Amino acid sequence: CLVSGMTRREIAARLYLSVNTVRTHVQHLLRRADQHSTVALVATARELGVRGYDDLVARMPRQRNPPSP
Repeated sequence: CLVSGMTRREIAARLYLSVNTVRTHVQHLLRRADQHSTVALVATARELGVRGYDDLVARMPRQRNPPSP
């Protein structure tokens, strides 16, 4: 979601989490990636080929509706 440019508030709404939970997860990602800003984290992720949320959704196969009874 960060790679797609979403804010923490938008991520929280999309994933049904609190903003504080998203902030905690982002802090853990920053620490693990040894980055000091979200911008640097996103840049590193893009360099490693991480795609944004919208790219993933667009590539998912569409499911057919089950037949009506």
